[in-house]
Amino acid sequence: MPREDADTTGDADFGGASRRTLLRSLGAVSVVGAVAAGRWIGPWDRPFTLARPPASTLSSADGAGPADDSANDQPFDADDALATERVPTPTTALRRLVAGSVAAAELDPLTALLAEKAGLGTVVLQASGGIPAGEDPWTVESVLAAGGDGIDSAAALGGETVVLGAPLRAVDSLYPMAAIEEATAEPPTLRWIERGSATGAATVAGAPEATPVVGTAARNAERAGLSIVASAGKLPRPVIVAGNPLPAAERERFVAAAFDAADDRQGWFGTVRRRDAAALDAVAERAADAGIHLDAL
Repeated sequence: MPREDADTTGDADFGGASRRTLLRSLGAVSVVGAVAAGRWIGPWDRPFTLARPPASTLSSADGAGPADDSANDQPFDADDALATERVPTPTTALRRLVAGSVAAAELDPLTALLAEKAGLGTVVLQASGGIPAGEDPWTVESVLAAGGDGIDSAAALGGETVVLGAPLRAVDSLYPMAAIEEATAEPPTLRWIERGSATGAATVAGAPEATPVVGTAARNAERAGLSIVASAGKLPRPVIVAGNPLPAAERERFVAAAFDAADDRQGWFGTVRRRDAAALDAVAERAADAGIHLDAL
């Protein structure tokens, strides 16, 4: 898995090295899964802890920045059944799951599905918070966005440069890459940006000014003043994965605590719902179309 605590960029041909970059990133999840997980000690005598990477798309409306996320940093009472732990990267969240030091982690849908196949945990919930009125609280739109004139469709990207974010981020890598493949005969040049926040906002912020197009979330593009060239499709906002060391009974207690927190306490998530299998299946199908087979890990 690429380092997510440092910025790296590199040019690659779309049909060759760029896809290998993506596949190497995905395959590394299975290595994390091979780490022996510690047993969960019960009965539970402390708050369930949820690991959250920075600039969560659940609390900042498509990951465009911290937004109103500060409420989640407020101290919790000792009697609270659920707390959050800030972690620097999604990789750190995965490691917390493996170590059994957190009950669950908030992950990008693609990362979450790969984590399931690697035996790290199970997707149990979808959650949303800080979503502007009128927007779908459960999905995020992936787009190709341009900073200047001259490109008005994905089909016009042949020979151009496209910036994609972290390979494990479906919204600014997997979905845009699939949209490009479907629309162009001549492959563009891809540049990859790995940022600690692992969000579409980082892709926009890290893209060179001369870069014609970036893959990101629609709201990120709007906030950055970019024009949307093409929609790459909608996918679920990040989901919550319960760690496999958590016994089934404790997992259900965690889910119940999450619903209670969403209903009763401002500063966690606005709403939660159980796993939406159909929505996650759509992400898995898009990954398979791109040559990423989740069950091969």
